[in-house]
Amino acid sequence: MREKGGIGVSNTNRRLRERLVHPKQAGGRNDRIIRDTGSGIVPRLTRLRKGELRRMTISLSPVTRDNWLEALELKVKQEQAGFVPSVAISLAKVHIKPDGDSVEYLPFAIYHEETMVGFMMHAFVEETTDMYWINGFLIDANYQGKGYGKAALQQMIAYITNRFSGCQEIRLTVYPDNHSAYKLYRNLGFEETGERHGEEVVLRLPCKTA
Repeated sequence: MREKGGIGVSNTNRRLRERLVHPKQAGGRNDRIIRDTGSGIVPRLTRLRKGELRRMTISLSPVTRDNWLEALELKVKQEQAGFVPSVAISLAKVHIKPDGDSVEYLPFAIYHEETMVGFMMHAFVEETTDMYWINGFLIDANYQGKGYGKAALQQMIAYITNRFSGCQEIRLTVYPDNHSAYKLYRNLGFEETGERHGEEVVLRLPCKTA
């Protein structure tokens, strides 16, 4: 189920707790998923002017018929193109199921306020302990270097661990020479498994003591 790994928060005076919406229930941007403060994610604080702080967060929204064309426009930098599949390839996997019928794929768009800035997909086999993957993760070239990737990854980790009680580890793959992505994953606690998929290194994030 592995897929190339890749990489590239909005003002919030709104609700502090909002639920994740399954793609089958989503009807568009009004079904936006906002991070739940109960998940342990700390909102990012960005300094605007001396003495003024702005609370920042990101939101994840299922990719549906309402936003899929916009998602197809997301592109990484030219030198990163070999590190991550296009959004079109990731979306095709939802219906083709190249890893088998037991694998479910949930594609998400990453938003900053009302602007789509990235994409990631969660692929999983339910009722397993280690088949929970983050695939196709990218931040558009125009929005990299702003912390959106880290915030989105934290949200996805929280979503997976909150939804699947049996999950003991989350996995992803990364090219060793994709230095920014590798550093991000390691800083968030991912560790090498010793496995490789082609040229990519498999990383795991322990989530629960067995």
